[in-house]
Amino acid sequence: MGNKAQILNMFYAEHKKQKEIAEILGISQQYVSKIIKQDDRYAVEKETRKIQHQQKRKETKAEYQKQHKQNKYDDIEYQRLLLLQRQHAIDISGKTRFFDSNIVETKTTKWQTTVIVEGVVVNE
Repeated sequence: MGNKAQILNMFYAEHKKQKEIAEILGISQQYVSKIIKQDDRYAVEKETRKIQHQQKRKETKAEYQKQHKQNKYDDIEYQRLLLLQRQHAIDISGKTRFFDSNIVETKTTKWQTTVIVEGVVVNE
């Protein structure tokens, strides 16, 4: 079997990448690319590999996001920050004006107080 036949067989039948074929046969990747592009099946194979790569990328991204989201919600520190954010939102959501000096002082003193949630100090 000649180099061209081996290249085409590895690319289309064994689904190897151009770089892998070049390393196995000890030839340049540019030569492999040239041989493959001359074949009639190249456009179809390229589109097929593109679709497969997009699907794999989508699955990998979904798995990463699922894992990252799970880790974020399991993190105790993150839960504490969410609790503080909710509490501060409630504190400043009154009907009085926000820039009133009494409200600012009250909020400042509240932020400086120690908050204990389930026996854990959240801020000092």
